[in-house]
Amino acid sequence: MDTRQQIIHITPDMLATKQKRFLTFLIDYIMRFVIIFVIGVILGLAVYFTNDTDYLSWLDNLNRVEEVLYELLLVALYYIFMESITGRTIGKYIMGTKVLMRDGTKPEADKILLRTLCRFIPLEPLSFFGDNSKGWHDTLTDTVVVDIKKYNQIKDSQLSLSEIGKESNY
Repeated sequence: MDTRQQIIHITPDMLATKQKRFLTFLIDYIMRFVIIFVIGVILGLAVYFTNDTDYLSWLDNLNRVEEVLYELLLVALYYIFMESITGRTIGKYIMGTKVLMRDGTKPEADKILLRTLCRFIPLEPLSFFGDNSKGWHDTLTDTVVVDIKKYNQIKDSQLSLSEIGKESNY
C-alpha cells in the first residue's frame, strides 16, 4: 500500500458532535489543573532534595498578570505539543477524536500554533453555539475535529472505491 498521506474528503458525518467536543474541552480543562499540579509536585520534590528555593521564590513574586501569562504558556505548550505530534490531546484520546485539515491530512505545526493561539481569543468558546459546531480555532485554521471511528470507516470506504478499476500488477 502507498505510504504517502492519502487525501480524504472530509464529510459532515465524520465530524465530532458538539457533545463530544464539549466533553473533550472539559477533559482538557481538567488536564490543565493536573499538569499544573504535577509541575508543582516536581518543583516541590526538587526543592526538597536540592534545598534550592530560588524558583519557588520567583513563582511567589509573580503578580496576577504574570501568573495568568504563565498559565497560558503552559496551556499553549500542552496543545501545541500534543496536537503537533499526534493531532490529539488527552481529551481527544479519551473521546476518540482527532484534528485534521479539511482534506484529511495532518495539520502542519504553523496551523497547530495558530489554532492554539485562537483558543485565547476572548469569548472563543461561544463560537461553538453556531450551527456548524466549529470553534473559531477551527474556522481560522481550516481544520476540523473528526470522530476517529466514523472517519476511519468512511476513509476505508473511499479508499476501497478508489481502488476499484485500477489495474493490478500480476
